[in-house]
Amino acid sequence: MLSGCDVTDTDAVQGVLTAVSAWNDRAQAWLFDQDHLAPTFSEAEVLKPPRFNAYYSLQDMSPVDMATWKLELGGLIANKRPWSAADIYALPEQEIIIRHVCVEGWDYIGQWSGVNLRRFLETVGADLTAKYVAFRCFDDYYSSIDMATALHPQTILATRYAKEPLGDPFGYPLRLRTSTKLGFKNPKWITAIEVTNNYPGGFWEDVCPGLSAGCRRWSSPHPAGSSPMALSTGAAAGAVRNLISALAGSDCRALALTAAAKEVVSWISFGSGPTSSAPA
Repeated sequence: MLSGCDVTDTDAVQGVLTAVSAWNDRAQAWLFDQDHLAPTFSEAEVLKPPRFNAYYSLQDMSPVDMATWKLELGGLIANKRPWSAADIYALPEQEIIIRHVCVEGWDYIGQWSGVNLRRFLETVGADLTAKYVAFRCFDDYYSSIDMATALHPQTILATRYAKEPLGDPFGYPLRLRTSTKLGFKNPKWITAIEVTNNYPGGFWEDVCPGLSAGCRRWSSPHPAGSSPMALSTGAAAGAVRNLISALAGSDCRALALTAAAKEVVSWISFGSGPTSSAPA
C-alpha cells in the first residue's frame, strides 16, 4: 500500500488518510448497534478516586466558577435556553459502571451517574436525525461524537462519580461519559453542546490527525453490538491510518503508533473486554 505513496508528500498522505477514514466511517455506521450494551461491573471494582488526565498537568487545572457556569446550547436545537447546574441535577439520573480506557496504556472501572444524553436531547428539542453532537469545555478542550453514539443507552451527561458529585479534577460540574468511545471522546467541564450536520472535529483530531481511530465514529474499545470478526475490518482501517500518519513523520507519531497497536490488542481480546484506549 505504501509502495506508491511518498510519505514525505503531505498532500498525498492526507489523501490516503482521508479516504481510509471515510471508508472506516461507512463500515462502522453499518456495524454499530445502538441496542447492544457494553460490559458493566460491580461497585467493588470501582477505582476511587478516578484517575486525572488532560492535555496539561493537574497543577495547571483551573476549577470551574459555579457562580457563573451555564450550559449553553446551539445548532439544531429548538430550545436553546442555557441550563444551570440545578436544572440538570433535577433531571432523572442513570448510573453506569463501565471501563474507562486510554491509549496511553491504562484503564480503570468507573461508576458514573447523570442524565441520559438522549433524554436530555429530547428534552431540549434537538434534531435527532442530525449527524453530530459537539462539546465545548471550560479548559478550551473540545470534542464531538456521532449521533448514534449520543443516542446509545449508555451515554450520559455525568454529574456524579461513585455516588458523589464530580470532583474538580474529574469534570465538575458536567462531563460526557460513554461506554462505546475511548477516553479522549469523553470531554470534561462541559460548557456548551451543539447539534450539527457538519463534522465538528475535536482537540486531538485537529492536533494529531494520525489519532484517527474514532475521531468520527469508531474511537471505541469495543463498538457496541458487533462480532470480533466483523469488527476486524474497521479496526484494521483505523490502525492502518494511524500507521501511515506515523510513518509520514507526524509530530504525534508515537501516539499514533501506540493507538494502532492498542486497537489491535483490543480487538484480539474482545471477548474479555478492552485493554486500553486514547487521550482521556
